[in-house]
Amino acid sequence: MKFKLMVSACVVMFSSMTYAAGMQANDGRYAVQAAIVTGGNFGVGLVHYTSSTEIGATVSGKFNNASNRTALFTPAIFAGFRKPLGERTTFAYGLDLASKFGQDEGQHIDENIQIGPYISLEQALTNNLLLVGWIEPYTFEYEKKAGSSTTTQRLFGAGGLGLSYLF
Repeated sequence: MKFKLMVSACVVMFSSMTYAAGMQANDGRYAVQAAIVTGGNFGVGLVHYTSSTEIGATVSGKFNNASNRTALFTPAIFAGFRKPLGERTTFAYGLDLASKFGQDEGQHIDENIQIGPYISLEQALTNNLLLVGWIEPYTFEYEKKAGSSTTTQRLFGAGGLGLSYLF
């Protein structure tokens, strides 16, 4: 539990710094994002973009209707910095924190936390549409399920492709 609190505190601190930097830019826009994420799961979220930062919250899920053995809900938050590569292309990097809730292959998930840095490329298709592709080069996951806890470290184990509609 101490680890989870420490990770959460670090993410909140990083997110606050990113948000503060974005507010200084004073050019922010909100967006609704739909994405296909790791494992083929569909996700939706709300993102705040500025010229130099991005911060958002997403949710995704997975439900196996055939066996009723898998029903997952995964909220996530992310925050990062953006660097223009051209007129319509942007490189972004930051920190992603997610947690799974529910049942996986018939086993109840008691605790789960996933954290890792992300890198992304963002292409403005129009003034209101942004195509986003991202990957996490490294992910650390702690999970407690069915009385047993495990930690997993993955290289290039998470990512996704999304479309953001900017307001």
